[in-house]
Amino acid sequence: MPSGRKAKKTKPAVNRKRKAEKRRISRQYARKAAGKKPLVEPLKIASKAERERALREGKMVFYDGSQRIELPLFLGPFKLRLSGIYRVGKAIITLRLTSGVGTSINVFELKKGPKGFVEGNIYSIFSRTPSLGHMILDESLRGRGLGLKAVSKAERHVRATQQGSHKFKVPPKFKRLFEKLGYEETGRLVDRNIEIRKKGKFQPLDDLDKFHRIEAIDPKTGKARIFTFPIKRPPDAFSILAP
Repeated sequence: MPSGRKAKKTKPAVNRKRKAEKRRISRQYARKAAGKKPLVEPLKIASKAERERALREGKMVFYDGSQRIELPLFLGPFKLRLSGIYRVGKAIITLRLTSGVGTSINVFELKKGPKGFVEGNIYSIFSRTPSLGHMILDESLRGRGLGLKAVSKAERHVRATQQGSHKFKVPPKFKRLFEKLGYEETGRLVDRNIEIRKKGKFQPLDDLDKFHRIEAIDPKTGKARIFTFPIKRPPDAFSILAP
């Protein structure tokens, strides 16, 4: 006998994508009305079939509207690893991780050249030193959530390689930034820095020595999420973002 319950209707994927897009636009208008800079927005990644073809060639494909953007997962002799691609106003920028001496997260501005897209360096955000006092971000990119994304990638990587615990020292001026990421102050040091610590669950996939973790818009849902791809080429002798 029929149960009398109405069958649950599933919303078409196209409607879900439109709603996700409307929410992003609404958030940006709200920030503009409040006198704030627009947040960085990840680009849309290619379909699964196109991603798989690109991966076989060591590349990844994204879309800015109808414009197709193909980028190498590794860039240059230092094997700078692609970690994100975002629209910032009229510009498109990428985040890349470097390995070796002076390990860092770098920001590049994407420019279209005669032979395709070229990434021009803006500034390093994060380099490997005990205090993180070197953190630099261009003035035009501040207040857009980019620094928070970069630091979050760094700390998630370290927690993944240290089974959920992460402790280090920072100058007091960075205390507020790390408090947003769930860190707490554990002490004041003689060199005037503060010691901060965070404990919690960790995700093995956040190990950036083993996986590419790229934030992008899912072409199916229209929502931003992290896409994970195993690193096929072995890294150099140095670890990315070593503690």
